[in-house]
Amino acid sequence: MVNSAPTRVAVVGLGNVGATLGYALLLGGLAAEIVLIDNNHAKAEGEAMDLNHAVPFAHPTRIWAGDYHDCASATVVVIAAGANQKPGGDAARSAAAQCRHLCRDRATRSRAQSRLHSVDCHKSR
Repeated sequence: MVNSAPTRVAVVGLGNVGATLGYALLLGGLAAEIVLIDNNHAKAEGEAMDLNHAVPFAHPTRIWAGDYHDCASATVVVIAAGANQKPGGDAARSAAAQCRHLCRDRATRSRAQSRLHSVDCHKSR
C-alpha cells in the first residue's frame, strides 16, 4: 500500500539548529509540510512567517507554527530543543538530561490539558 499523505517534518526547538533545519528542509524540498514547534509560540510563528516568505523561491511547502499534537502525523520529528552544551561538557550526558527535561515538560503539559479537558466535559453535562 502506498502512503499518499504529504511528508510532514516537525521541528521541535527553534534555536539556531532548529531554525536552520527548517530553512534547509525548505530549500532542499525534503518535506511537503514543515511544522515548527517551540515553547515560545511567538518565536515559532515568526520563524514560520520568515520561511513562508522564501517559499516562492524554493519548493511548494506548507509551513506553520504548531504544537505537539502536530507531531502525531509527522513522518519525522526532529528534537532540536535544549540548552547549549557547557565547554568541556559531556555531549551524551547533556543530551540525556535534556531528553529527561523535555519528557517531564511534556508530561506536565499533558496532565494540565487532561484536567482542562475533564473540566470541559463535566461542564457540558
